Amino acid sequence: MAVGWSALSHTIPFFALYALLFADSGLSGADISALFIVWCVVGLASNVPFGALADRFSRRYVLALAGLIQAGGYALWTVWHVFAAFAAGFVLWGLAGSLVDSAFEALIYDGLAAIGAAGHYVRVQGWVTAAELAAQLAGDGVATLLFTLGGFTFVGWASVGVCLATGLLALWLPEAQRQVDE
Repeated sequence: MAVGWSALSHTIPFFALYALLFADSGLSGADISALFIVWCVVGLASNVPFGALADRFSRRYVLALAGLIQAGGYALWTVWHVFAAFAAGFVLWGLAGSLVDSAFEALIYDGLAAIGAAGHYVRVQGWVTAAELAAQLAGDGVATLLFTLGGFTFVGWASVGVCLATGLLALWLPEAQRQVDE
């Protein structure tokens, strides 16, 4: 179930087209590069504190929150095609990515540890990564179709929908009981 959730979270249509949206909106190469810097800095700065958040609260709820936050970022991109909205969207995406990175990996590890299979984590994480890449490829194909049918607006709202769906589905992921360190 967790592999399916993670694969769905990588079918976001905007993945294939967001740089084209930025260029089509009049942003220069330097502007687009600056957006990627914003995304990276936010991701790096938030990874450790959000890891602590994922250790303190339900990992399912953290993943649901991440879906909501990421959907908000894509909604900004869909409604406003200006640098500030794109930057704010990347901030939200960076925050959501940090939430997912910390909570999802821990969710998998805890689930394996609960059944005495923690030693299989690397292999399972490899399957998850392969499923994510395959899903992203499928999402790229869907993005092309969506763009043909409704342009960036259709792609944007579909991306928001996928994020909201992954956030909602995260609430049904199995979550193993965590052991308390003493």
